[in-house]
Amino acid sequence: MDINYIALAIPIFLLLIGVELAFAWHEKKEFYRFNDAVNNMSCGIADQVVGISSKVLIFVLRTSWHHVRCVAGKPQRTSFA
Repeated sequence: MDINYIALAIPIFLLLIGVELAFAWHEKKEFYRFNDAVNNMSCGIADQVVGISSKVLIFVLRTSWHHVRCVAGKPQRTSFA
């Protein structure tokens, strides 16, 4: 089983954003820019969505191709059940 480290790291990213906010508030400095954080999180979410979507698309195409081959009377041995 493959471990998705990016999905596991999201809570850590949010925690670090909170630490950064607390530090900036305590020091009364503008270290943190909210628009940059939102942009970074959006990129991470988009990466996850594209990854899942491509895997689903590949599964559907392979399953459809296998079904078409079996219906046409030419079953082809595949690597998945």
